Parts: sequence; structure tokens; C-alpha cells
Amino acid sequence: MMKPTKKSPSTSSSFADFMNNASATKKKKVYKTVMRRVSEQQQAIVDRANNTAA
Repeated sequence: MMKPTKKSPSTSSSFADFMNNASATKKKKVYKTVMRRVSEQQQAIVDRANNTAA
């Protein structure tokens, strides 16, 4: 029986490089920043929907 082989991408993105090489602290900082921005965007959408419905 043959072992499955893992294909390696011919090119990698800067995001993939970051995820493979960054420290846990740096990854956590990026994650927190992304989640904060997404939360702000979602809140803006909810606010606009509430203002439209009022």
C-alpha cells in the first residue's frame, strides 16, 4: 500500500508565510486586530439597519 503524499504549493502567499513563520504572540495580535475590525464593521451594519427601520 502506498502512503499518500502531500502536495506542496509551488508558490505561497504572504499570509501563508506569516502563518508558518510568525510567533504565537504575533499571530494573536493579528487575530485580535482582525476580530476587532470585523466586530466594528458588523456593528455598523446593525446600526444602519436599525436606523433604516426606525
